[in-house]
Amino acid sequence: VKEVEAFSNMSSFIMHDLKNLTNSLSLVSQNARHNMDNPEFQQDAVNTINSIVKRMKGVIDKLSSVPKGLDIKKTPVDIKGLIHNSIQKMPASGSKNVVIINELETMPPVDIDPDAMEMVFLNILTNAYEAVKDEGRIKVSGRMDSGSVIVTISDNGGGIPREFIENSLFKPFKTTKKSGLGIGLFQCKTVVE
Repeated sequence: VKEVEAFSNMSSFIMHDLKNLTNSLSLVSQNARHNMDNPEFQQDAVNTINSIVKRMKGVIDKLSSVPKGLDIKKTPVDIKGLIHNSIQKMPASGSKNVVIINELETMPPVDIDPDAMEMVFLNILTNAYEAVKDEGRIKVSGRMDSGSVIVTISDNGGGIPREFIENSLFKPFKTTKKSGLGIGLFQCKTVVE
């Protein structure tokens, strides 16, 4: 039973990772229509595509072996830079005017899995973007406090219903989104734990 549960969890994570990676490629494709002649965009696009290819190879590696649980590989990471990269990869549509307020302080390196945590930040930022209306605001802050790094992502969207928070938040396949998979926050919680 535990092996089936582990396989189910890993499959859910992989499906969600592929969804986020596809969104990032979609963003590059959309921006390419208007910026292809810009050398700075070309370099950013190549770097983003290279990063996505690396991440997709990681997904393939996960699929190539029988999953025994979440494979976290920690290394010292500049969390401020990691969050900045996540912000750059956010899928965004032209129909919303969303302002991202960056209040990240300089923090020492943190021992985390950079790919897994980037997916956590990207997922939460994407949720925030989807939650806000046409004139949206997303605030990202990070600071040191008593030897711990605290990262806060907030938005001015409608929020999550109290009943959902009490009964369904962080449970797999539970979602408030019409087209959601109900995996994102479950994955985030598991990675962070």
